[in-house]
Amino acid sequence: RARILLLADAAHPDGQRPDRYIAAAVGVCERSVARVRHRFLADGLAATDRRPLPPRPPKLDGAAEARLV
Repeated sequence: RARILLLADAAHPDGQRPDRYIAAAVGVCERSVARVRHRFLADGLAATDRRPLPPRPPKLDGAAEARLV
């Protein structure tokens, strides 16, 4: 995400790069570049943080884990 934002910087000496160029340089699709840009506009630098995942119940209980081990 940080690399996308650095390449998208309009104040860069080489100028602002198009989404197609950024996507190829970083190895993501153009839509991902657009989403990161949009999130940066909405959230600022928090756009570089990972969103927390919702908690999931454990797949094994204590007895099943003991049996597996």
